[in-house]
Amino acid sequence: MGTKDGGKKPGSGSNDYYKSLIMYMLIMLVITILLNGLVFPSMSRQQIVEVGYNDFLEMVDKGQVKQVQKDDTEYLFLAEDPGGREQIYRTGLWDDPDLTQRLMDAGVSFGGSDS
Repeated sequence: MGTKDGGKKPGSGSNDYYKSLIMYMLIMLVITILLNGLVFPSMSRQQIVEVGYNDFLEMVDKGQVKQVQKDDTEYLFLAEDPGGREQIYRTGLWDDPDLTQRLMDAGVSFGGSDS
């Protein structure tokens, strides 16, 4: 003779449900942490494009450069890319005593480094 519930222990169905729910929530939490830590930052980080100094001067002359920042080893500058979007570029330092005046004549703003 069997029991009315088919031999199952009383209340075991609800325990399985909660175990599955907790396991699902833990898996979703791990996936969210991995996406936030690894995938999304690399997608949102803007890439810095390296160009030659001559390309930098050409972009200044065309009025594409908006801001320039100089550090010990390079110039970082904000300019419009060929698609009209703002892009960060970098180029090496060059001994050019007329650069400051050239940038001022082009209406370029100067940024500073934190160091």
